[in-house]
Amino acid sequence: MGLLDGIQRAFNIGGAKISIHTEREVISQGGVLAGVVVVNAQNRPVDGKSLWINLEEFWTEYHGTGKTRHKVTVRENRNILMLAQNFVLEPNSEYSYPFEMQLPLNSRLSTRETGWALQVSIDVHHGIDPGQRMRLNVGLADDFLAIVQAFQWKMAFKEKEKSRRWKGDKNCTYFRILPDEQWEKEFDYIAFELTQLQNGGVTGKVIFNLQEKSFTDYIKAMFMQDRSVMPFKLTREQLFLPDGNVNQEEIVRSLKSVMDRIAKERDPYNKLS
Repeated sequence: MGLLDGIQRAFNIGGAKISIHTEREVISQGGVLAGVVVVNAQNRPVDGKSLWINLEEFWTEYHGTGKTRHKVTVRENRNILMLAQNFVLEPNSEYSYPFEMQLPLNSRLSTRETGWALQVSIDVHHGIDPGQRMRLNVGLADDFLAIVQAFQWKMAFKEKEKSRRWKGDKNCTYFRILPDEQWEKEFDYIAFELTQLQNGGVTGKVIFNLQEKSFTDYIKAMFMQDRSVMPFKLTREQLFLPDGNVNQEEIVRSLKSVMDRIAKERDPYNKLS
């Protein structure tokens, strides 16, 4: 092996090129992450000891105080899969390695600075390990999305844009829906703070943010007293029909009676009768 060849091997010049492909563009919280790692051996063989893929969680934190305060990105390995061991990839060849792993229940949602990534690396003999990193787009769990869709389809409510938040201190997910014209005179919005259950379904609370109708209501709003909070829980069977479609009737029914009661209690004509 000549000097130039040794240098090229050491720095993976003309060696392995890695790409990662997932079946879905958006992966739901607690959902199955499936895809394939494609390795292209270019104009020289790749002598590998191992090929692995790592599911990484990352987020930002502030360290230090005063002038030394600075933002850092923290990365934690959550799942590592070995895809191959002790192999040789022939030049000008392509190799595919399928993988499947599951995101944790109640996993953090992807944002510009936090979320999840896949890290692939080949441990090679006598050289720099080639690798590739791919950020994932993690969105609402299917259970949470079913609630949003039920109110969209049955009552023409809309999800508030950019309201989705992951609350790590409570291990829950927050999102809001906005009422239609009929209900917006009663509610400014309806918010959910929900947690996925291990056996399917959701639990948490619903926050009804009340529309101000009087001077007293405006005073209450100043002190965050303009809301009604109720516990909320739905099983997997209440969220989805046997055929897998969203159980719109049951989901809307679980809150519609509460909405009607709140509206009736705040009706001044009802109080006078």
